Amino acid sequence: APEEQDVQKRTVFYAFADQVALQSSIGKWIDAQWTLREAFEFSRKAGYNESHMYLVYMLTSRILNGLGSFNEALSFAQKAEALQMGISATQGQSSRWMDARVQHLTALVGKGSWTEASKVLTETRQLTSDSPLNADRVLNPSLIGWVLVQTGNASQAVNFLQTRLAETEKIMGKRQMAVALQAGMLGVAMAAQGQHAQAQPYFEWAHQVFTAPDVVTSDSGEDALQKSMKRFILERYLREGVRHAATDPSLAEKLFKIADAINASTIQTALNDAASRASISQPKLADLVRKEQDARQESASLLAYLSGQRPANESKSTPGIVLQMQTRLRQLEQQRKTIKETLQVEFPEYFQLLQPKAPSFQEIASQLKQDEVFVQIVSLNESSFVWSIEPNKQVRFHASDLNEHKLHDLVSGIRKTLDVAGMGKSAPRFDQTKAFAIYQGLLKPLEPALKGKKHLVVATSGPLAKIPFGLLPTQHATNASTGTHWIIKDLAISHVPAASGWLAIKKMANRPTAPEPFLAWGDPVFDLKSTAAATTNTTRGKPTALAQRVRSTASSLDEEMDALTYSQIPPLPETRDE
Repeated sequence: APEEQDVQKRTVFYAFADQVALQSSIGKWIDAQWTLREAFEFSRKAGYNESHMYLVYMLTSRILNGLGSFNEALSFAQKAEALQMGISATQGQSSRWMDARVQHLTALVGKGSWTEASKVLTETRQLTSDSPLNADRVLNPSLIGWVLVQTGNASQAVNFLQTRLAETEKIMGKRQMAVALQAGMLGVAMAAQGQHAQAQPYFEWAHQVFTAPDVVTSDSGEDALQKSMKRFILERYLREGVRHAATDPSLAEKLFKIADAINASTIQTALNDAASRASISQPKLADLVRKEQDARQESASLLAYLSGQRPANESKSTPGIVLQMQTRLRQLEQQRKTIKETLQVEFPEYFQLLQPKAPSFQEIASQLKQDEVFVQIVSLNESSFVWSIEPNKQVRFHASDLNEHKLHDLVSGIRKTLDVAGMGKSAPRFDQTKAFAIYQGLLKPLEPALKGKKHLVVATSGPLAKIPFGLLPTQHATNASTGTHWIIKDLAISHVPAASGWLAIKKMANRPTAPEPFLAWGDPVFDLKSTAAATTNTTRGKPTALAQRVRSTASSLDEEMDALTYSQIPPLPETRDE
């Protein structure tokens, strides 16, 4: 019957939507995109029109927010919200409207549109004040706190976050990422109110969860907004520490570790991928990694439900179900902790890549040769901070007024005089003035540490990752006839994204290698129809298994052009007799 067919179609479509929601909750954004694409194709074949596309728009917005494409996410969230308003004109009473509003607010926060985000938040709180979908209960507390702090309402943020943090900690425990983000944001709000001493324990709480290797939920499945929120909290924590650095030199190492966490967050996924590749050839390690990943995904789903990040109509649960989830979550935490302890003992190199621990000054110094120096630079909204570490463990630290925005302008100006391919005689002169400004503001105070060294290892991120430091002049060019002295004339320079990643890779490089080098040549035949290949009595005349597979695959996929490309590979000269 038509009614039964319609029910079946809806069932299949909602199954797709549930799968997208699950994949999004555990950070599998690419998988979620493909599932959503399948759902969209199914909806078209099922005859759904624009008015039926609410779920597609809402889930698209959720995925784009997760990936950090906030402008596009905002557009889809607004479409979903408008569609839902067309179906039900009662704002604040529909769970679907609230789901779309969550993505709407998330996109605004991700864009940094704080005034507009504040308006949307205020309106949402007013519309849902007497609703079961009360915004203060449904929206992410850290998100609300962030908007309040950025719009000058830190006192409201403190009161709100203190209440919600106590509730969330009771449900989820102290060592969960969602809880740590609330704690960190509470620290930010307190510091903004001048409550610096009260803010410190909350900052430290967040920092430990963000960086400690034994924390089982600090994984790469977090979304783009969470990453931005973590960076914001760590930046404010670093700023708090710098206030006391002048009177307490021992803070330099603690500040260095906070800065490393800021830099390292941008490369954690790449390190995780490297660690995963390293495990392929070791069966026991591969088995442990698989078990840990399975437990992680189940934990992420439970946490998404408990923290209210699932769609609003799924957030209703009985106390008994919540208790079961909490029990299961604790079991998974213990399971993952045991696995990670095993990894740390039996496979320390893999573990260091998987979850790099911020190194100490002594650990970095121990990896430096006598003619090397390590420099770390972190650029924030208000200023930049620079450390140098020498093999003798001497450390220098200074703050520069070249903040992230100033560095962005300087680097952009330099890039315009570097990216000149095809411009010929119209190419602009290299901007030495801007290049020297970077050297003067960041490296010149470290010249005593650089003197006599031959190799500079520099860890940077943000704008500074877009230029090679070798093009920085060490003095202002006042007379063209005297030439320019570039830092590369004195130092070989290696760029690394973070101290923790550099240290992990250094340790991996110390693994034993084969006692003898191995070098091999090959001259395979890809063109099976070649007369020369058929008649010659050489290695090249024997069709290889690879060539057979290439031809077979190309035929099965109707991609003959790929096979033809292979067939046009010329012989490798002078290798047939090797």
